[in-house]
Amino acid sequence: MIRASILVTIIIIGGFLLEPALAGQAFVLTGRYDLKNGAQQGTLYVKELPGKKISFSIQSEWIGDAKMGNVNVGEADGTVPVAGNVAVYKGTGFKLTFTFSPATCKVVLSGEPSTYGGMNVDPNGTYRKTSKSAPTKEQLNPES
Repeated sequence: MIRASILVTIIIIGGFLLEPALAGQAFVLTGRYDLKNGAQQGTLYVKELPGKKISFSIQSEWIGDAKMGNVNVGEADGTVPVAGNVAVYKGTGFKLTFTFSPATCKVVLSGEPSTYGGMNVDPNGTYRKTSKSAPTKEQLNPES
């Protein structure tokens, strides 16, 4: 008698308990990811699409002195292909590379930072997944 077995694992990373995963199954990218690093803050919304693509929106802030209005922002949104766990967005004068893991997304900005956002705005960092809910149309396309 042949017995089929499915390996079910529970992964604990950085204190987060993730959903059980079937062996070989990819993790879900859809959700909200947040970054807080000193004066830098950021929010990344991601929605998985058919055909190994994601729709995303990222907003970054540098908060110098909010009372004096010394706050600069940067943002980008679009739809890009995903290869493995990496997605790359090419904006005008800059590139954003998103590297996903089950509980985080590492964002790396390359090119000219000032073409992404205002002075001191830096989206670089590891964003923690704070929600598994699919973002709304307004969250993915903040200017529409």
